[in-house]
Amino acid sequence: VIKLLSVISPTKTEGCPWSKIATGCGKPARVLHGPRICNLQMTEIESGRTLYAAASANPDEIATLDFLDEVTAVVCSTKGQLFLADFRQPQGLLGALEAQTPRARAEGLSWCAGVGPGEKPIVARLSSGGLVVLTDLRRSSDPLKMAQCCMPTPAFSGAGFLSISLAPGLGDCLAVSGFDGTVQVYSTHGWDSSGQEAKPVFIHKGHVFGTPGKDGGSPMVTTHSWHPWKPQALLSAGSDGSLHVWDWSDPRASEPSDLTPSVPPPSGSVP
Repeated sequence: VIKLLSVISPTKTEGCPWSKIATGCGKPARVLHGPRICNLQMTEIESGRTLYAAASANPDEIATLDFLDEVTAVVCSTKGQLFLADFRQPQGLLGALEAQTPRARAEGLSWCAGVGPGEKPIVARLSSGGLVVLTDLRRSSDPLKMAQCCMPTPAFSGAGFLSISLAPGLGDCLAVSGFDGTVQVYSTHGWDSSGQEAKPVFIHKGHVFGTPGKDGGSPMVTTHSWHPWKPQALLSAGSDGSLHVWDWSDPRASEPSDLTPSVPPPSGSVP
């Protein structure tokens, strides 16, 4: 039985978009939420008490929120800029992690982000133009890696479904979705910071064959997620209500090696 426990009233502003939320594993139970950078706050769920409120006047909309640990969280705006919220800082200070968004000259793009698992604070960002940027938060002034991945299709209508995630069990893989009815898996091995074109190592096309929308078009992938302990498994949802759980394989693993192992001649043979 689903039971309503409490209601958290957000800060209301004119023309306010939908709030983004993130939850952590710490106690007491709390939620980080807000529609814009200037409205970001953390609330204790049981009491409704505000534990943190960002001291920022930045009106940019929030694209992604994610906890790094119990005391810090990373925030990505829809313009692609990263911010660090440190809940130990007085007066709700919110630090910008970089002076400008990578490829800032590309005006009009929308962005989203995903935080990598583990102790290395890696953040992956995806733009509505298909650019993927990997950033090490310990050295956030320069991109760690950057590549031009999936290009928007002619029917691409917006950035509402953009999603990017780093694989928890695979050190150099990420997945992107939201451009069409596919989920694309990429290997970042060999990427540099030049922004070269990258090809996916696997494409899940199952949602393309789902129930068409009112306009007759194929369903869009609305979001996706990696399975927490099965490295080759992902889950994805379509705009037609479908939910897929699927495995993928890296075709590079089946490619024959260029190196032929040397076999010693049989005993007693003449070379």
